[in-house]
Amino acid sequence: AELVRRSGQDGSATAIRLDAPFTAFAGSGVHAFRLPAGGTHVVYAATVTAGLGDQLFRVPTDGSQAGVELSGPFVNGGGVILAEGFTPSPDGTRVAFVADSVTDEVFELFSAPSDGSAAPVRLGPALAPGTDVEPGLFFTPDGQAVLYRVHDPARERTELRIAASATAGVSARLDDEFSPGGEVVDVVLGPGGQRAFYRADRALDELFELFSVRLATPGAPVRLSNPLQVEGPASVAEFFLAPDSGHVVYHALLGDDYRMGLHARELRGAGRERDLTDSAHWIRDVLGFSVDGRIVYT
Repeated sequence: AELVRRSGQDGSATAIRLDAPFTAFAGSGVHAFRLPAGGTHVVYAATVTAGLGDQLFRVPTDGSQAGVELSGPFVNGGGVILAEGFTPSPDGTRVAFVADSVTDEVFELFSAPSDGSAAPVRLGPALAPGTDVEPGLFFTPDGQAVLYRVHDPARERTELRIAASATAGVSARLDDEFSPGGEVVDVVLGPGGQRAFYRADRALDELFELFSVRLATPGAPVRLSNPLQVEGPASVAEFFLAPDSGHVVYHALLGDDYRMGLHARELRGAGRERDLTDSAHWIRDVLGFSVDGRIVYT
């Protein structure tokens, strides 16, 4: 596949190829791209070199200049993860990506300026073999930091970390200690970028609860969901931030009758919780918030 831009709403304008020509081989081609804010350039992942995986490139969307590589160099066999494995900063000046650049099959977090003016830097400390950065990266709104998850099979956990987006080798853990097998999942950066929300099975493996943590105070998360039952399928299944950022709604089994309920936790003031469950009906799926701020479920 090639990266092509076509102007005109009706698609009648001549197509412009944006990626650099390459000698085709099995598995080669453009495989993913991201369009940063402003739309003046595009970042794309492509396999163009035999013996390597995907590399990252940046090219102007008007085709006025040749693309520049952002991700190299790699060890033999190295490459960038495609699925949620790279993302531009909000202002488009940097790109964060997950790749096995240093050691084959050890996937770490890197960041580079999107104009190719400097080599990538590895964010956070070097990882041991078997430990990997998970797909799913979040820049803070100012682009100064990146949130990411690290899976450590030796200690049976997946933790949430934050690193300055242009500083090599330093990161801080945002969540705190939890039981063996514990993991952080479904990370959401709140509006304004001051808090992160996530589910984690901190107390007991597979018993997921809802937490938030302020980025300014790593390692001090606050549990937002009520204490859960430790027997049966008790767990927070999903959560949704209200459009006004004033509360969070989560879908969980909190009682002993195995019914899934809806609960809302205030994020301001006293942090009160309300039970939104209709006791006469089973809740199957929560679809999210409507434009007028009402929670929609079936």
